[in-house]
Amino acid sequence: MFLLYINDFSTNLFNNVRLFDEDTSLYVIFDKGRIGAANSLTSDLNQLDQWSNQWVVDFILKKTINVNFTSKNTSHPNVKFGNSGPTFELSHNHTHLGLNFQI
Repeated sequence: MFLLYINDFSTNLFNNVRLFDEDTSLYVIFDKGRIGAANSLTSDLNQLDQWSNQWVVDFILKKTINVNFTSKNTSHPNVKFGNSGPTFELSHNHTHLGLNFQI
């Protein structure tokens, strides 16, 4: 039943999304334009905020992080959840499905 309930979750998203049990990964792959990539993710997070309000689904925002995997030493703009939601600053490590990723 849960899968039917969230079936339209990624319908209006521009970037890549992967669902893992109770976890969701939203990501963008880019070669250039990190500001555009951050804006694109922010736009998708705004869509998810609207979806969650429509379907009365709460995201655990304290578990949400922004990670930039790159070999270049560049800054990456923060992303924001919805129009009035929190801003997610860049994190340098993340554990996902038991794997620890560090940049």
